[in-house]
Amino acid sequence: LYKDSFTYYGEKLHNFVIEQMVESDFAINLISKDIQTKLSPNKNYEYLLAGPVLVTDHKKLNIELPENAYLYVDKDASAEEITTKIIDFIKRKSEFDEMKDRAKEFMRVNKLFWESYESKYLSIFR
Repeated sequence: LYKDSFTYYGEKLHNFVIEQMVESDFAINLISKDIQTKLSPNKNYEYLLAGPVLVTDHKKLNIELPENAYLYVDKDASAEEITTKIIDFIKRKSEFDEMKDRAKEFMRVNKLFWESYESKYLSIFR
């Protein structure tokens, strides 16, 4: 289905990464932390705004995403199980498109984008 579609580019500038995210169907962000640990979700938000479906094994983000806005995989799932879940999901095109739309709408409604935080970050890092 997506044979030869995965590429590792190494370290790249942020603009290059954004271009790749916009053209991607999935953003896979597996996090080796206890499920109870809260994380800064900035990279996940960036993925969701760019358009790919977020695939993660972590539910505790600073602002909780609705369960129907991302694809959750179990922390103990094997690479094969994760791959199967993603491929099965791709086959449900309308559900796939709806999830992408729900995620973008969640981001928009909650103002979870850079401009909302820019002044805070600038004051912290000056």
